[in-house]
Amino acid sequence: MLLSAAIVSSCVLVTQAQAGSSALPTCPESEYAHSIVPSPFFEQDRTVYFHPISGSYESKLWRSTNDGSSWQAVFQSLGPGGFDTPAFVPLMNRSGLTVYLSYSFDNGGIAWSGVVRSTDSGDTWEDRSACDTYHGHSYPSDCIGPYATNQPDTIFAARFNDPQRLGKGVVRSDDGGLTWQVMWEEGSVLEVHPSPAFRDDQVVFARPGGWYEPGPYALIASSDGGITWQRRDAGLNGETVELVFSPGFASDHTLFVAESHTLFRSQDVGLNWQPIARIEGGFGIRDLDISPDYVNDLTLFLSIENALLVSYDDGTNWYAIVDVHQPTLDVRRQLRSFTEQPTNRRAPISVPTPGPASQNYLYLPLAGTIGVHPRPLSLFLSREFDRFYRSDDGGLTWRCLLPP
Repeated sequence: MLLSAAIVSSCVLVTQAQAGSSALPTCPESEYAHSIVPSPFFEQDRTVYFHPISGSYESKLWRSTNDGSSWQAVFQSLGPGGFDTPAFVPLMNRSGLTVYLSYSFDNGGIAWSGVVRSTDSGDTWEDRSACDTYHGHSYPSDCIGPYATNQPDTIFAARFNDPQRLGKGVVRSDDGGLTWQVMWEEGSVLEVHPSPAFRDDQVVFARPGGWYEPGPYALIASSDGGITWQRRDAGLNGETVELVFSPGFASDHTLFVAESHTLFRSQDVGLNWQPIARIEGGFGIRDLDISPDYVNDLTLFLSIENALLVSYDDGTNWYAIVDVHQPTLDVRRQLRSFTEQPTNRRAPISVPTPGPASQNYLYLPLAGTIGVHPRPLSLFLSREFDRFYRSDDGGLTWRCLLPP
């Protein structure tokens, strides 16, 4: 893998990635764009979901309860289309997981959309109400989500597009998606992110903006469940790609935002943001993930255009796990027998302490110069949404995850 960039301000310049990153096996390719989504309790239930994103002639949600060895179709829409990423309530009930699923499909040239819910990990489903007024008509849904919270019946959704059709903003349901109420309507919204401790702190973030329009702010947040909102973009540039919370957010108040080329961290519930890593040379950030044990291991993952990167020290130094085109990633705990073996890692080269984002410091990963450090983490990796891989040692070794 080759990384090249021009020097910007005082920085570490990496132009050549030496051998050392992992290699992916040759895996079969899916015919359409699909996504692999592990259960939030994967280390216990060994459950993985597989679904089309769009364009599939077989719009089914598949589930495996044995690490992907076999699959069962648990939901099917009435025509070709796709699904949004399933939203899991981060609580396990007696019958299994509560899952919300938004779907859309084409039926004779008419676009239909809807929301369904399962309270038994997908064995049975019940219809809920889509969060736009044109549900079931010749318009596709302009809602994104739902986004689940640790209050099982409280979910959020983002709305965008023409306000004369359905209204823009953030909507909330407190009855599991049967009815919806508008919580913010000053503009289109593309993402909503409830706090992992939402039941206690009532914190929720939203990313304003639409497919064809910039948002009035880079990020907004509410600390009362969506009743009132404040800007939370001090220090951000306004190109948010992804937002993730620290698993210990309730006590450490830490969250991260990835923009197109810069990773930011806030340790005060988003009041202030500091750049901690910057990727240059044409390699934009595609995805951001955090270790479930981040509070202890300080491990972060970045997916850029042609590689999967990892930091073991809260973003100070970065290493290439694997060379892969257009990756997306999900990370879960791995509680099977795991022995961390010693590695021949060289000491990383430290980079200067980041200054304000406007100084445009360059922080390139020391890609491939150091071996991947084993971690008791299961990584679920997608390449261009059509080839799928799995690692159970934090990225040291990989195997194919075969789709249905």
